[in-house]
Amino acid sequence: MATIPPRATWNAPQRTEAGDWVLGTNRSDRFRNPWPAEHARFPFSIATSTSVQVARFRRNGAQLLLAATAPPPSWPSRNSEQSTGVWMSSPGTRVVQRGSVDGVQIAVPCEDGVLSFESERLEAGVGATAWWRVRTGVSTLPDCADSETMSVSDLLVTVPRLARSSTLDAVSLSRVRPSLTLRRDFAAVGLFFEVYGTHARDSLSVTLAFRSRSQGGALAWLTDAIVPGSSGRVRDGSIAWRLPADTGQPAQPRSVTTDLDMRTAPPGRYDLTITIETAGGRAVSATRTIELVP
Repeated sequence: MATIPPRATWNAPQRTEAGDWVLGTNRSDRFRNPWPAEHARFPFSIATSTSVQVARFRRNGAQLLLAATAPPPSWPSRNSEQSTGVWMSSPGTRVVQRGSVDGVQIAVPCEDGVLSFESERLEAGVGATAWWRVRTGVSTLPDCADSETMSVSDLLVTVPRLARSSTLDAVSLSRVRPSLTLRRDFAAVGLFFEVYGTHARDSLSVTLAFRSRSQGGALAWLTDAIVPGSSGRVRDGSIAWRLPADTGQPAQPRSVTTDLDMRTAPPGRYDLTITIETAGGRAVSATRTIELVP
């Protein structure tokens, strides 16, 4: 049997969350195909994962999706897997991109859609022996098709200590967190984002604000979140720093990385909002919600 998300998501598939998809197969009847037609693989089994992080970036009038994911907890070794990212939009556009066992980068139009990450485990001489997937809705990145407007990408949560000069092309999928639910003892993270529509000679002020959905305004742990050696300073429940101007030609996009240590923060859900402001007063922001669990 295969099921679909609740009826409330039908008219807005980009709001579908990974946990809304519950997929399976009736293995006793191999002649009835319960799979979506484009991914029929009966009579093999299917499993559903809910671990995924999707970040959107602006690229040449389109959006580049970076999706990192992990298999269901009971899944065997991934050494013999291959994977594919499939993006489907409501107007009927479909994009397919081969990925790695850690995720996929896929360039798609500036439209709302659903991203499906498909992974199959292979066995020599047998072919595909099992299949798992994770699906999640994706809304269009604001100002996706506008190459001039100042805007910011999503916050990409990675392992810490990315090189300061990292670009998105240099960020390995294996270093991207496959879930935004983090155990507190592993809550030292890196944050990566891109800024668009500015000049390399612009000096930018950056503010990373925190809002606890469960602890109110209690942010006493925030000072501990600053990684030694970083230039950030705690101010009014936020961490603030400046990006100095770069001399030379205009740079598009501008990549920014920073580290954050939340291992002393209480468990709960946190909104992380990054705000970038130019000396002329132009400002953009983006928010990412993460959850810390014991």
